[in-house]
Amino acid sequence: MTKNKQQAKTAKGAPKKSVKTVKTVAAKTRREPFKWLATTTQALLDVIKEKYADIFSKSVSQEIWDNIATHLKIEITNADEFSHLCGHNTPRKRLQSSDVWTSVKRLKPGHPEYDKEFTHICKEDNCNILLKLSRSKPKDSTSSWVTSAAIKHMQKFHSTTSVAQEANRRFNAAANAKVNQQLDFTLSTTPVPKPTSLKKSSSFNVADNAASYISATIKFYCYSPTQVSKSTFEDPLFRDIFVKLVYPDEPPVLTSKSLKAWVDAEFEVFLMFLRFMLKKKHQQAHGNQYAQFLHDGGTLDNRMKFQAMGIQFVDPNFSCNHVISIAFSASLVNTNESVASKVELLFKERTGFKFQDTVSSMIQDRAALGVAGLLDIEEEACLMHDGDKIGRSAIGSLIRSHDKKPVNPFPDGVKLVKLVHSVASHFNFEKRRETLFETCEKLGDVPQVRMKVDLNTTRVASAHTLIQSVLRVNKGLCYVMALPQDKQDPCPTILGHQWNEIAEFEAILNCTRVTTHLAQTEEHYCGAYRNLIVQLTSNALRADTLKVIDRAAIGLDYQLPRVDIPVADLSVVGKTCRERAILELERRFCGNATESIQNLSIKNSDRLLLATLLDLRTVPCIHLTMSEVSKATALLQEEYIKFSYQWSKYEFEEHVPARTPVFQARTKTRKTEPTQLIVSGIVYGHSVWDEDESLSSSDEEIDESIAQFTFDHAAAAKEFKNVFKNWGKLKIDWHKLFPTLQAGPLDWVDDLMFVDMGVVYRHIQQLDPEHKKYGFLPLMASCSRGQIGALPAESYCERMLSCANNILTKGNSLLGVGELEKLVVLRMNRDFMNFMRGNYSHISKQEFNETRVVDAE
Repeated sequence: MTKNKQQAKTAKGAPKKSVKTVKTVAAKTRREPFKWLATTTQALLDVIKEKYADIFSKSVSQEIWDNIATHLKIEITNADEFSHLCGHNTPRKRLQSSDVWTSVKRLKPGHPEYDKEFTHICKEDNCNILLKLSRSKPKDSTSSWVTSAAIKHMQKFHSTTSVAQEANRRFNAAANAKVNQQLDFTLSTTPVPKPTSLKKSSSFNVADNAASYISATIKFYCYSPTQVSKSTFEDPLFRDIFVKLVYPDEPPVLTSKSLKAWVDAEFEVFLMFLRFMLKKKHQQAHGNQYAQFLHDGGTLDNRMKFQAMGIQFVDPNFSCNHVISIAFSASLVNTNESVASKVELLFKERTGFKFQDTVSSMIQDRAALGVAGLLDIEEEACLMHDGDKIGRSAIGSLIRSHDKKPVNPFPDGVKLVKLVHSVASHFNFEKRRETLFETCEKLGDVPQVRMKVDLNTTRVASAHTLIQSVLRVNKGLCYVMALPQDKQDPCPTILGHQWNEIAEFEAILNCTRVTTHLAQTEEHYCGAYRNLIVQLTSNALRADTLKVIDRAAIGLDYQLPRVDIPVADLSVVGKTCRERAILELERRFCGNATESIQNLSIKNSDRLLLATLLDLRTVPCIHLTMSEVSKATALLQEEYIKFSYQWSKYEFEEHVPARTPVFQARTKTRKTEPTQLIVSGIVYGHSVWDEDESLSSSDEEIDESIAQFTFDHAAAAKEFKNVFKNWGKLKIDWHKLFPTLQAGPLDWVDDLMFVDMGVVYRHIQQLDPEHKKYGFLPLMASCSRGQIGALPAESYCERMLSCANNILTKGNSLLGVGELEKLVVLRMNRDFMNFMRGNYSHISKQEFNETRVVDAE
């Protein structure tokens, strides 16, 4: 007898079953009465499970149901009793945009389940299951309801309704007819693993429910963002959870071999999803470059160096901005040449496409800019790192040197930051911190906040966090510092003028923090926002006043009060700090190579100028000079002609039989005039294979038609002028497309930076389906060098390194390089895998739409 059986036998009374178990059994029976019971309290479920366990596997008649209701002394069959307590789904009775609201109604305060966190009830076929829905804005009680939970309920319990059928159609059917075809990997020279959800493993022999348990357990290990050791699954306490929830005896044993087999199979599925999506994007772009490549090198806690690589591109349906990890490779040699070679090799191996045919831009830190140069791509440095170094240079922690001699030292700034650090370190000991908190409690309006020491000096904005946390408790610190000090353990003292200097330092670092924070935006379309973000910091630093924390007004509120201090009234150290920040900004973003401020404007890269014109938020170009506007227009015209050329060439090659070389055919006769291919509303003249001609079976006597590809550059340039004129005049009703935006004028950054631009561009495609009015410009916004989804920073690769350290715990210090890479890639691509399984589940051909490792026997 197992240990768990002995415990169950000796326990007093029958063991209680969990709510989850009862819900599962009730759902399997598919009996309408038990759907309502699934939402009742724990005590009610326990009574039903204990007294009527035998009926869960039998047919439930109305008589049995009446007996249950009578015994429990409740009247739940008469659902109409509470019908008057089900109201409109919108407080202001606005127009309902979803059909699900015809079946799901909102609970009124008088409903008996209203205070139990339930918000709605399903009235479809007297279902009466209570639902908990959330608001689109949780803090706004007048905002619209999120229908996701309601739609999932309709799919599960009312699959025949129009709402459920429409949801299934959206999630399981592809918008493009080509999506339903079997994926062709002929473009890849690397053999692709067989798409299967089953992989042989001799570790265990389990049934379907056990396989599901194993799959769920490995998913937790593989995709969890926290540190999870393999030994966790062998812990009796962890296994006891599943004993009580699912298994009456012992759950299946998860071994290391099983886990490795699952990871290998899941990684193969990821490669299938990746190649499928890139092939779909390649077809949409017609061979044009459309992606951005991200990479960064780093050293893990095990002292091994790795190269983190990722790719970014806009979804073909403009439904999201994909950022995908493709490799996490160990790297012994990290010169520009070796990294560039490794990038090309791994990119081809993982994606099946050549790097030069796919990638149009790259982002990396300044130490790796040479890699982009070797790959013939415009050099663009990480905005997050550059923004952080503006602040570090301002306070003196980053200095330049020439011949190993400091060029711009700032000893006063270094001394001041060191003093703040010593104060924070002093009060991080428990007894000293308790003394400080007791003082803050006596003062009444001083927050009891632990000061954050910048132990990790490489962390972005660590110095700002340190200084701000010290300023937050400045009243308590001043009081403690004024007390008699222990001679053996004195407290570092901050003088009055030093407090003012510290507050000025924080104000300057707060300006640079805006850049480092916004630069890490990944899910939104911010390809044209790089220099707009930098401009925010530049404007704040160059302003006549500086927003400094008002130390005397600091209270218990989280938001720190600030006052405008004229720059002329700043201390000498504060003025120096501000000037150093402006100078570093000019050197990194304005092309200033001197050691003095030149008041230069921010320079724009060619990619950024293209994105500015392709993004309908920034196309007005009011932040650019006239010379920059002219340059951007010329660049876009050149890019438009290249795009049109590749598009026409791709269309031409698609019409040529695969067995015939496209550019090697010889001409003998022409029976018809050149076929005219309509591209983007303009007629382009070129020749295709004459349909009336046929090929001879003899290699010596071949009867060929003309296979000559021609392209009219002048016509493409003329088309660009016409469509760009319409593009520039296009006015978007932002409030109509996004009703949640505030009324009145909209700020480019605060209001429009985080809107879903996919809604806008899909709307334009509906307005101009034949590309006659706007040409290729809407398509180029996602399929060209100026695509609006490009990232301003490679923070994604930094997170890959952090993810690897989370996986490489002390218990996994001997984890193989190959397995580590697969775990890092899968964990970073958790959202991508969920997206693909939700929209393109048929690609993997997995029976349960998930990877399961079972014994072949």
